[in-house]
Amino acid sequence: MLVRIKQDAMLGEGIFNEFIVSRYTLSSVASDQASKKMDRSNPVCINIDNIEISLEGKLQKLQPLSGDCCIYRVLPGKRKSDQKLYTPQIVSIGPFHYRKQELKAMEEHKRRYLQDFLRRTQVSMKDLLIFIGEKECKLRECYAETIELVSDEFVEMILVDAAFIIELLLRRGQKSNFEELDTVDRILTKPRMITDIRPDLFLLENQLPMFILRDLFEIAKTAINTDNSHQFSMPELIYNLWSWNFLLIEEESIEEHFPEAEHFVDLIRRCLQPSELRPTKLKTLTTPSATELHQAGVQFQLELKSALLKYCGAALATLAILCCCTCCTLSLSHCKVETSDSIEAEPEANGWCEDDMTVSLTALIP
Repeated sequence: MLVRIKQDAMLGEGIFNEFIVSRYTLSSVASDQASKKMDRSNPVCINIDNIEISLEGKLQKLQPLSGDCCIYRVLPGKRKSDQKLYTPQIVSIGPFHYRKQELKAMEEHKRRYLQDFLRRTQVSMKDLLIFIGEKECKLRECYAETIELVSDEFVEMILVDAAFIIELLLRRGQKSNFEELDTVDRILTKPRMITDIRPDLFLLENQLPMFILRDLFEIAKTAINTDNSHQFSMPELIYNLWSWNFLLIEEESIEEHFPEAEHFVDLIRRCLQPSELRPTKLKTLTTPSATELHQAGVQFQLELKSALLKYCGAALATLAILCCCTCCTLSLSHCKVETSDSIEAEPEANGWCEDDMTVSLTALIP
């Protein structure tokens, strides 16, 4: 009995202790939550000055938006479907894929093309660099992203890429053969090399603004044409590069849209746009009634067996004459419709677009 009482006392003491601990824990949690609420409501814990200084610095780094922006990155959702459709595989043009390791092999070829371009045009590299440097801000504004390249690196990239494109166009346009080309050219004289490079030149992320290509081409144009050979225009050279394309773009279309094009992809878009349709006034043709046909001189002959069929044949023949002659004047008063197997119409001498035209229609229903 004494043992049972002692066990009950110990059990009661344990329950009491657990109650005390749990109550203390709850009170501690409540006090912590209350203190947190106090901390949140207390603005002294936030360093407003540091946040303001940091945010002001970020706002000052923002570049003003320009209406000249025309070269964008492809949306990630589209790129996910097939990377190769939107990413250059051989050559990088412009800043978006600049210095990518997988495209590094073409950089040496681009510099060789720049060297040949300078030899061909006899224009000094310094003059070209100065010219591009003066247009650096406008060039940067053409890209949808802030280009994280210092001025020296950016100008060098533009010159190398632009000279590569122009020299490639000039070589491709040399009478469509390679007799005048350097025999060690690793692009045009190697099987399928140009075929692999061309798709990269027409990717949206792999573009140079067209105005810089136009300007550099014009600078070098005088030196290029001093040999009295055929004077290529840039649209003609672009067409020669596109001559393989399945889009069936005509040279006249390139000539028309080249001045307004912002880059190669934009030129393709403009060439493929349908021309504006001129509004036309539609004419409504109605089948003339029997009274109108009779007043116009059509003679009807009643036959018991096939009177309805003969009328239908005459009406259809008359309607056919009206439909075929919407561009000219047909005087129905000189039309003669008979109920035989043939129906003849004899228009006025000046009623048709061509002189001495006679229409003979065979009745559709005998």
